[in-house]
Amino acid sequence: MCGIGGFLGFSGTTGIRADRLIKMAEVQSHRGPDGQGIELFDADGSQRQVRDSHGPERFGMIHRRLAILDTSDLGLQPMGWPWKADRGTLHIVFNGEIYNYIELREELSKLGYAFHTGTDTEVILAAYSEWGVDCFARFNGMWAIALFDWKQKKLVLSRDRMGIKPLHYTCCQEGLLFSSEIKGLFATGMVKPEVNERMAVDFLKWGLTNHRPETSFEGVYPFPAGHWAEIDFESPHKLNPKPFWPVFDREIEPNGKTLQDNADHLLKLLNRSVERRLRSDVEVGSCLSGGVDSSALVLLASEQSENRLHTFTAASENPALDETKWARLVVEKGSCYSHTVTPNADHFLDDFSSLVRAQEEPFGAASIFAQWCVMKEANRNGIKVLLDGQGADEVFFGYLKFFPTYLKELFKKGKIVSFAVQTFLFLLLGDRRIWKLSEGFKYLPSWLYRSLPSCQEALLPSAARVFEASNSPQRSISGSKAMRKGDILNYSIPALLRFEDRNSMAWSVEGRIPFLDPEIVEFAFEVPLSQMFHRGGSKAVLRKACEGIVPQSILDRRNKLGFEADQATWMKGRLGDAIKTRLASGDTRLEPWYDVAKLRDMASGKREKSVDAELFRLFTFSQWLEEFDLTLPCPAN
Repeated sequence: MCGIGGFLGFSGTTGIRADRLIKMAEVQSHRGPDGQGIELFDADGSQRQVRDSHGPERFGMIHRRLAILDTSDLGLQPMGWPWKADRGTLHIVFNGEIYNYIELREELSKLGYAFHTGTDTEVILAAYSEWGVDCFARFNGMWAIALFDWKQKKLVLSRDRMGIKPLHYTCCQEGLLFSSEIKGLFATGMVKPEVNERMAVDFLKWGLTNHRPETSFEGVYPFPAGHWAEIDFESPHKLNPKPFWPVFDREIEPNGKTLQDNADHLLKLLNRSVERRLRSDVEVGSCLSGGVDSSALVLLASEQSENRLHTFTAASENPALDETKWARLVVEKGSCYSHTVTPNADHFLDDFSSLVRAQEEPFGAASIFAQWCVMKEANRNGIKVLLDGQGADEVFFGYLKFFPTYLKELFKKGKIVSFAVQTFLFLLLGDRRIWKLSEGFKYLPSWLYRSLPSCQEALLPSAARVFEASNSPQRSISGSKAMRKGDILNYSIPALLRFEDRNSMAWSVEGRIPFLDPEIVEFAFEVPLSQMFHRGGSKAVLRKACEGIVPQSILDRRNKLGFEADQATWMKGRLGDAIKTRLASGDTRLEPWYDVAKLRDMASGKREKSVDAELFRLFTFSQWLEEFDLTLPCPAN
């Protein structure tokens, strides 16, 4: 696990100086406090000593290491191939973990490859040497890889199937820059941060981030998940990423198996996924809320781990949001060490600037701060690796919104009896939040909530026209399967993985996501919908798989929380006061788009929850503008 970055320059340009690469590495030091590697190269792959470089170079790579496998200096990067060759044909920087590296190493050893380290990095180099870009389809893991292939005169970039590990790139006058974090690109001084207007509008109006193949910064792009690209040395600005995992591009038929059979198979896959993610030369712990997903991971890991597992839980001062009683059941059953943090508004405001800078792009809710505090506590206790339950709700239809959509599909298909039975069970046994008006608003047709108060009333005329022209990209999605695919590819998973990565790596902690193992994701697409929605509950096949493992009281829970911050209460106190203070400061950086005096009046008066949510988005957006010294563009008339 680490931070990576690098540069591929145009032939004949000035290239990049060593000090700019050093800055790219230093700004990502939190991602890898255990070592730093910086290499400059001649056109044939000969390494140039950074200390002896007297001018700009056309090729460069940086690496910050968080030592997880083979913690000796043998694991330092950039790493060359053949091993220890003065002029290797390959050089790599790699961020992530290849969980099946042991099996791949055994396979490659039989083909004649010799290994000198206990790292998965060396396995990647051998795999690429043997199979070329086809190696990526063989990997089970999370990764961002940059590899200079001197023989083919190409830079190869690749990112894992789900996009768990970040990789960003931009083209500048001198060539192509790439980096784990966006800050790494800007640290070189070769590109200047500017606001991406379309992404800004999508965030402020719809609360969306990371849903397009763009970032919140103009001209900075995320390398697409599940893709690789070969970039020719003579054309560094030409990227043509190609997919290596077509699971989302084809219709997968239900497998026809019973609920029990599918549950049994899912349990095998979960055990295998957890087993792989426990592979580490340092101690592995786990996040733990009080829900099914993290409870299952903790208890499966406890059975497999040689050491007593450390768990990390976010409590709440609000009893309605506090899940510690459920977490205690799991801790007791798994005989785990338990660590609990209780975030409050004071903590949030103390860390607010650091959180915004770490996240790099705006975020729409304070809930991510609870995760931030959990990672901070793991770091304080010396735990470098945490399992996390992200992804299960998207893959197994765990969100409340999915059930009404499924019921609508049953009705449209004429399955009236099933519709009636499932509707009755849903209302009787399903998620209690369906009865909360504040939760139910989001599931109403747009014409029913269009008249709700909104901060858009404070937009200046030119900005209002831009906002009016922006339509929700989710509006055209219909059907539960399409909703799941949209959440996985655009509207949920990408943002959640960004929160996870930046929150964990800010504290030098590696987050591992067992539910996003490709075997589990592919299997979930084979399970019939009727086995996802059962007896008024969601994730039925997952709950069935966890019977006898997770306490039944947790499996039977009718409300889903996870790590939640008490944002509603905070908005009535210190957080609300902080927002009003910022709006009164005269320097919000929102002025090109908003009448800030109107926003201040909204923040000072009695507000609807919809306005509270928008005010919080504006608060984080304003801080984001300040952190990266950004100016909102004046909207075109």
